[in-house]
Amino acid sequence: MPFRDGPVRLPDRSDHIGNLSIGYEKGGLSTRLAANYRGTFFDGAEDPDDPPQDCFHDAELRVDFQAEYSLTPNFVLLPNVNNITNEPFYAYLGDKDFSAQSTSSAEPSTLGSAPGFSAGSSVRAG
Repeated sequence: MPFRDGPVRLPDRSDHIGNLSIGYEKGGLSTRLAANYRGTFFDGAEDPDDPPQDCFHDAELRVDFQAEYSLTPNFVLLPNVNNITNEPFYAYLGDKDFSAQSTSSAEPSTLGSAPGFSAGSSVRAG
């Protein structure tokens, strides 16, 4: 970009990312606990001529839980809990002291259900 000294970072690219997932399955129960880390990343240049106005997203570590439980061979329960640790989202302009956006509310958890079909069942259109 013009008026910039040195290299310009690519948008939406973190230098450090990682995830860890652990699962358990037995009978009609399947669970997964996942932790996802994303380091600070450059979101974009608010003003190409003014680097202190560059927008960054702060690093975050999110933990999510998913499960699937077969209540019957034809009915599945699907609980899901997002952002268990209530990790805040924080974006800033140039320096962490200049907030662009901050959110600390937990994401919604969901409880769903779905019809299930066993391997030996058949569905007829009628």
